[in-house]
Amino acid sequence: MKKLIPMTMLSLLSTGALATLNSPYTMAVIEGTDGAEEIRDGLYQQGIEDIAKNLAASDYHELVAMQMNLCVAYANTYEISSASEACDKAIDLTQKYKRQGAQARKIAALALNNRAILKIKSQDFDGALEDLMQALDVKNDAVIKRNLLKIQQLQTQAAEVASTQSSEV
Repeated sequence: MKKLIPMTMLSLLSTGALATLNSPYTMAVIEGTDGAEEIRDGLYQQGIEDIAKNLAASDYHELVAMQMNLCVAYANTYEISSASEACDKAIDLTQKYKRQGAQARKIAALALNNRAILKIKSQDFDGALEDLMQALDVKNDAVIKRNLLKIQQLQTQAAEVASTQSSEV
């Protein structure tokens, strides 16, 4: 199994745009596959191109890693449709991982986590919460817990603002 490294996704929730490395959300890139180093270093287009060259010739585990990495790269290049497709493929491919060892379950959970962060970027907070809760069911992981806590805090703040605005009317 390839080594996992967390990668901070750049995100500004107030506008739905990706922004700086100080972002509170984290996505996972799987090291040791084509394009991973470039994606980790912020060279997203180069990473996408490196993965595309070898996608068809990949074994099952590499294909999982490449789809997860494409999800991150496309999310960071604002290609939401392509990111969503890659995230969905990674999740589909990791379904059998949920019945395997701890490392395999972690990869399956992080695939769900990556899609959740993409959904946050797309302002689909309910969908993001659903993915994060499902990810925690697969594998209780600190990265997923932090992302879940941050989106819950955001929703609480949004509810408080909405409550304040409605009471002012």
